Amino acid sequence: MKKRWILVDKKRGIFLGTYSPEEIGTEWDDLVKIHQNLEQQLSLFALFSKQNPYDFDHAITFPTKIAAQLFAMEMFAATAAQVSITAQAVDGENKFIHVVDLIKQGYAAHVGTMATHLWDSAEETIH
Repeated sequence: MKKRWILVDKKRGIFLGTYSPEEIGTEWDDLVKIHQNLEQQLSLFALFSKQNPYDFDHAITFPTKIAAQLFAMEMFAATAAQVSITAQAVDGENKFIHVVDLIKQGYAAHVGTMATHLWDSAEETIH
């Protein structure tokens, strides 16, 4: 299995991806607002596993530790005081990794609400 990298914040859990306000709205106050300076100032929100209103069950991965760290430095430079992100190794072949694989690899404490629907479906199967 190939080694890939995820970003983990101490308080917010695993970084899942970024979304524009048009995609998620602005009602989620706990999401970290970040700015990416392109030709125009574009507001984005970072979605983390412990603040996961959409019950996403996959997290984005990066091909190298340096790629993950560079992404974090670029995306979270303006909010550095709000986040404490580190790059962590995972085994995976794809750009996205499923919550089950994250749990199997020792990240259960960081998955937050990503696993909620897994427990619900397991309960339905048992009954």
